[in-house]
Amino acid sequence: MRPNGVRMLIATALALALLPLAAEAAVAPPKCWKGKKGCTHTSTPHWNLRTFTGTADVNGTRPNSLTCADVQAGPRDEIVAGHYTVKMTLKRSESQTRIGADADENPITSKPLDISLLVTSTAHERVRTLSPNTDGTCTETFKDCDKTDESTKKDTLDLFVRSRSVIQETPGDWIKSAFLECAETPTTPSLLPDDPLDGKFMSERSSQRIFKHPNTTTTHGRDRQIGDGSTSIAVSGKLTYARTIRACTRYPLTKTRCRTAHG
Repeated sequence: MRPNGVRMLIATALALALLPLAAEAAVAPPKCWKGKKGCTHTSTPHWNLRTFTGTADVNGTRPNSLTCADVQAGPRDEIVAGHYTVKMTLKRSESQTRIGADADENPITSKPLDISLLVTSTAHERVRTLSPNTDGTCTETFKDCDKTDESTKKDTLDLFVRSRSVIQETPGDWIKSAFLECAETPTTPSLLPDDPLDGKFMSERSSQRIFKHPNTTTTHGRDRQIGDGSTSIAVSGKLTYARTIRACTRYPLTKTRCRTAHG
């Protein structure tokens, strides 16, 4: 006979071994109410997009270029520093958020989800002004220019499986036009690049395994330098999903009984 301490260790080890299985079987189907013969169970997951946040951020500086000789006809401005940000947050009530499952119970969209985003855009620019003096010299002054805007933008979110990974893609074609320029004129160009994103806003590869949990969080991010490195661009985002399982019990020629719960 094993000592009580040994029996307790064995029981604890068995319980720990069963924890992953219990987590995977969080939603149990209804019991077989007519016996086991002919009784079958199914368990089908789907996911709901809970949150989607993202940021596209541009920071830049430019060396002073105007000289006194350039402003003898009158004052002139140039933008010597700029910070431009576009932030987005999912508007769930106006978005498609349900994601189905493929035959292997991985998340997949039959067509990209139409999502709505609350977008906040800000711009801060540092403007250098040279003004001529009567003696041929000039005076240098600086001022700040700030601008903000809030709007709603439409986009899509596509999920598909490739090489044992779940790919999440959002084009973000609208982001370029969402960036604000505060002090720009034909003679004072801003520091925003022509194509801030240089591609899609998000094309993120995640492990299939993380979608086997009741709650899933994925993040993405990248950054790059433009030109001599005086302008930097950072893109980042975060998505959260909640998994729901519909567990059903069936008999031939009998109405199916199901339970649906987060799990």
